[in-house]
Amino acid sequence: MTSRPAHVLLADPAWKFGDALPGKGRGASKHYATMPVNEIQRFPLPPIADDCWLFLWRVSAMPQEALDVAKTWGFRVVSEVVWVKAPPVGRVGDKNKKSVLDRTIRTFEKDDGSLAAALETMGNEARKVTIGMGHSVRMAHEVCLIAKRGRPTRNSPLNVPSVFFAPRGEHSAKPEAFYALVERFAPGPYVELFARRQRKGWVCLGDEAGGP
Repeated sequence: MTSRPAHVLLADPAWKFGDALPGKGRGASKHYATMPVNEIQRFPLPPIADDCWLFLWRVSAMPQEALDVAKTWGFRVVSEVVWVKAPPVGRVGDKNKKSVLDRTIRTFEKDDGSLAAALETMGNEARKVTIGMGHSVRMAHEVCLIAKRGRPTRNSPLNVPSVFFAPRGEHSAKPEAFYALVERFAPGPYVELFARRQRKGWVCLGDEAGGP
């Protein structure tokens, strides 16, 4: 673990829903152990800097619970990022060519700040989305709250958009483009709670993350 306290804390809690969905693979509880809100609020946090950012993934059915968790952990919510779930590469446009979406994702991960211009090139193809579960509407996006405590620093220039497009992966897994966004947003040290795998340059803590 890093010897310095986290300047950026990322958490994707295993939220426990109040209902159950039919089917062997539908619902978080079919994939991993879930936690009620009061357990998430009491979850032991790693060393955190006095001035620190929090990226907290929430679920659409529990917006207040996510705000409560952030407050209990000592953070104030100031903004949010939206992940629009685009079709996997190969289902957008010509299968024999790199899609506009694929090029945009690669640009986001590697460019020097021209993401806004890249997004403008996506056109109608990027507006196709992959829908998931939902009781009122079928969810095609996820929201990550941005919160802070103290006065944490940000990277410059301020070129991080509030929305990004990326294909959906395994259940609950977040795309690489999101981690690139976080690293572009603020300097580390970076610590991820409830992590599913180890990541270079991060301290990743979670039952599924394994060792470094």
